Amino acid sequence: LAKEIGMRTRYNLDYTRQKMLTFALDRDGRDVTDGLNFQQFLDKMFAADPWDEVVPVVIMPSRLCMFLRGIGLMMDHPLSLVKEF
Repeated sequence: LAKEIGMRTRYNLDYTRQKMLTFALDRDGRDVTDGLNFQQFLDKMFAADPWDEVVPVVIMPSRLCMFLRGIGLMMDHPLSLVKEF
């Protein structure tokens, strides 16, 4: 997906791009964030492989996914949006 949407990072590490896209578009469990909170996770990913450009096409879908996951957590029902859609 990262290649298809034109996501570019400094070192193009598959590990960090996969983690960032999973976090943005699917789920935010401990398996993805390594038990870190939102800001710590982003800082860790940026330190490992800084992104040079944020792809505009993923901004709104990722915001919607985070919003839906937040609603799910408020109802004590964590979501994996990839599974739901």
